[in-house]
Amino acid sequence: MKKNKLFKANYIILLLILISLSPIYAEDTSFYHIGGKDKYYKIQAGENLMTVAEKYFFAAEHLMWANSSTTLNVAEGRNILLPSKRIVPIQDGKKKGYIVVNIPEFMVYIFTETGKIRFFPIATGAPKTPTPTGVTKVIEKVKNPTWIPPEWAGGGDPVEAGPENPLGDRWVGLGFPGYGIHSTTSPNSIGLSASHGCMRMRPNDVHVFFDLVRVGMPVYLIYEPIVIGQDPVTKIIYMSVFPDNYSRIKNYYDSAIQKLSFYGISEIVDKNTIRRAVIDKKGIPIPILGSDIEITVNDKKADLSLPPIRKDNKIYITDSFFAQIGIKSDFDGENITFYKNNKSKTYPVNQDYSWNGEYLIPLREILEAFDINTEYKDNNINIVINEYELNPPANNNKEEDKEEKLEEPEKIVEENN
Repeated sequence: MKKNKLFKANYIILLLILISLSPIYAEDTSFYHIGGKDKYYKIQAGENLMTVAEKYFFAAEHLMWANSSTTLNVAEGRNILLPSKRIVPIQDGKKKGYIVVNIPEFMVYIFTETGKIRFFPIATGAPKTPTPTGVTKVIEKVKNPTWIPPEWAGGGDPVEAGPENPLGDRWVGLGFPGYGIHSTTSPNSIGLSASHGCMRMRPNDVHVFFDLVRVGMPVYLIYEPIVIGQDPVTKIIYMSVFPDNYSRIKNYYDSAIQKLSFYGISEIVDKNTIRRAVIDKKGIPIPILGSDIEITVNDKKADLSLPPIRKDNKIYITDSFFAQIGIKSDFDGENITFYKNNKSKTYPVNQDYSWNGEYLIPLREILEAFDINTEYKDNNINIVINEYELNPPANNNKEEDKEEKLEEPEKIVEENN
């Protein structure tokens, strides 16, 4: 009997270990978030993209990518995009108390203990001495550090704080031995793969960053040239593409499609948009699923789980929407049949055209099948329904639904400026 109990206990322990090691349980299928707001800036006399980048917490490369510029020099008076709208790499569903470095983006994000999020441009390791990836933590914060030259620098005597110290006046040491985030005496390297693995920051930037960091804070070092995020308000899905500075991607388009397949949306995105995004590599969020089309019912905004999608000269919408306009539906595994006013319309679903368990349905086909009055104006589609059909007399014995107040969406990124 004791032997059986011991076997059972060992079996349970082994099972728990296997579950904890399984990638299925560790995998996060949620989108990153969209945060911040793009701004435009007019170039003044004597300015270039480098000087503007230093003012607004960017690398010059970020401004060059976003504005399709191959040079730092731009004409006086030109309006340039400041790409403050970012796909924010939230990790493990948490929004507080950690740091994320996306190496090909040349950006470090700090998710502060108070819930604010800041980003700062960095230089990363050169291809022959890459910045490592993985999860670690901050183990020390040092002002005016002493640099002990490693073997690759020829060794030698320690270099005290001062203008000759390549660590500058701030050092944030990580759990990976020898690696850290620090100030630099080479600020023009920010936005480049130029170091021996550490992450460099401009002196003014690192002072702000240093004060936000705490010892013990988790640090996620990721390598994601293609990132995908969803706007928490509009629900539109975006993709940003950055250069593959370590040459780890064989085919950008295939890699993008593979990532979109992970989220189950590779078949419903516009492939030409994806091709253009991976060619341009502008490093800014490009909308890839959803649109700014507004659907209203009797001039009131409809409740949509996903914004309307333009595809194949049609406007698609998730099947749950039709209940809002008095259309019932049944699904038999292959077809959805819609019902209203003794009429019916059967639509064969495309298994690839789905979103979170719902199918995408051509809006116009269903509206026309039931002769529903629809007003089209610019980007607004207003569906006109008899109020009686929308709000039939309630059952007096049924308890009234309590009104639920919706909280305003959380602001994801604090303005950097």
